[in-house]
Amino acid sequence: MNTIIGSRSICRILALLCCVFSGFATAAPQGEEVFGDTRLLYSVFNSTFLSPEIAQQYNIKRSANEVVINITLLDKNTGKPVAAKVEGAAKNLMQQVKPLKFREIREQDAVYYLAVMRTTEREVFHFAIKVTPPTGAPFEAKFTQELFVNP
Repeated sequence: MNTIIGSRSICRILALLCCVFSGFATAAPQGEEVFGDTRLLYSVFNSTFLSPEIAQQYNIKRSANEVVINITLLDKNTGKPVAAKVEGAAKNLMQQVKPLKFREIREQDAVYYLAVMRTTEREVFHFAIKVTPPTGAPFEAKFTQELFVNP
């Protein structure tokens, strides 16, 4: 039963993201990685894809140059959210590093982490996300994403 509740939370988050992105090719979260008992889901999208109400609720500036990085951690066995310390950085092809400052967001039975990053043009970024769970060893997820300035 707990797995169903956890799965519903994730489905709700993913449905929210799909609604936010409706009509765009990048509608679905970009990826998932598994580290031991933890599933890490990630998505990166332009902040203009957020409705003004959602952006205001989370204090995110809607701008063509602002990108949102969303990290969700789930227990692989129960589907329940996992709280952890989340840090990261994004590096472009010129090796310029942009530190990411993640904020923990808690909503009913969901926990996720948001960071905002500025980009000025179409660029490819390599993301390195370090997660330190309350128990167990820290781990690092790495992924690459091409970002676009949304006019």
